[in-house]
Amino acid sequence: MKVYYDLLGLTENCTLDELKQAYRRRAMELHPDRNKHPNAAEQFIQVQQAFEYLYAIKLINPSAAPTTDYKTTPPKYKTAQAANDPYDGWMHNSAHIVREQFQTAEQYKAEQQKIKKDRAAVNLVNSLIDYVLYLIGFLLVCGVVYYDILHWKELQQFGFIVSFALAGIGAIIMRACGPFPLKKVAQDVWLALSSRAFLIFLCIVFNVVICFKIGFRTLIPLSALFLAYALSMGATKWMLTRTNLIRTKLDPVIVMGCLAPLAMSLLLLLNFCIHFNTVTETYQLETFEQNPENQRKASSLITLNNHAYQNYIGIRLFYNIRDIRSNKIRFTFARGIFGLRVMTDYEFMPDLYEDELF
Repeated sequence: MKVYYDLLGLTENCTLDELKQAYRRRAMELHPDRNKHPNAAEQFIQVQQAFEYLYAIKLINPSAAPTTDYKTTPPKYKTAQAANDPYDGWMHNSAHIVREQFQTAEQYKAEQQKIKKDRAAVNLVNSLIDYVLYLIGFLLVCGVVYYDILHWKELQQFGFIVSFALAGIGAIIMRACGPFPLKKVAQDVWLALSSRAFLIFLCIVFNVVICFKIGFRTLIPLSALFLAYALSMGATKWMLTRTNLIRTKLDPVIVMGCLAPLAMSLLLLLNFCIHFNTVTETYQLETFEQNPENQRKASSLITLNNHAYQNYIGIRLFYNIRDIRSNKIRFTFARGIFGLRVMTDYEFMPDLYEDELF
C-alpha cells in the first residue's frame, strides 16, 4: 500500500481531503489529453487505481494502519495476496474498467481523426475542382476577347454570336465557382502538394519514369529488372511483418508498394548518373517491317546485326517507329558506379547512300 501513497505523493497519515487534492493534481498532470508521454495513460490508470483503493480504506477507517505493503509496484493482476486483501478484487476490477474506458476513448479519438481527415480531403478536392473550373472559365473569357480583338474585322454576325456565347459560358462558370481568393488558393494548393495522397502519387510516377527511362537503359534483361522490383517489395513486406528491422507508422501497403520500389529506382538512377569507361559501338539494324519473316506490320523494336544485345530489349525499343531514321545506330555505353553497364546515349547514323550524296 505504501507504493500507492508514493504514487500520489502522500504519507500514510494523510487525511481524506489531502487524498482528494493529491489525486486531482496527479490526474491533471497525467491525463492523456494533457500529457502526450507514451506512458501517461498507464500512469494515470495506476493513479486512479491507487486513489480508489486508498479512498475506500479511508472511508471505512480513516485512522486504520495499512494491512498490505506492496514493496515494488502495484499489481496489475490478481495475486496470492488477494486472499488477505478484502479490497483486492474490487481494486483490480475498477482498474480494468478504467483501462476499458481509455481504450474506448482512444478508439473514438482515432475514428474522429479519421473522419476529420476524410472530410478535409473531400473539401480540398472540391476546392481544387472549383479552382480548375474557375480557371477554365477565366481562360475562355480571355481567349474569346483576345481572339475578337485580333480578328474583329474578319468576324461576321455568326462569329460575334459564337464569341458572345462562349464568353457568357465562361462568365457563368466563373460566377458558379465563386470568388478566387489567392491566399486560400495558395493554402489549398500547398495542402494538396503536401498531402500523403499526392506524395504517394508522385512516388508512383517517379518509379514508373525511372523504370522506363533509366531501367530500360541499364544492360540487364527486362525480366531481371522487374524481378528486382518485385524482390524489393517482397523483402520489405517480410521485414515489416516478420522482423523489427523496419518500424514505421505508415500503411504497410504504402511502404511496400511505393517506398520499396523508390529505393530500387534511386539505385538505378545513381548507377546511371555516376558512370565511367565510356565507349561507343556502331551496329547495322533492321526493323520488324524490314524483316520479311516477321508477321507484325509495325513495331519500334529493332534487331542488331550478329544478334547483338539480344537479351536487352530496353536499348532496342523506341517509343515511336518514326524515331528510327536510319539503318545504322551508334550506342554510347558506360559502366555505372554499381558495376552495371548503361546506355548513356544513341545516335542514328546516315545511310551509306546518303553519305555518297553529300
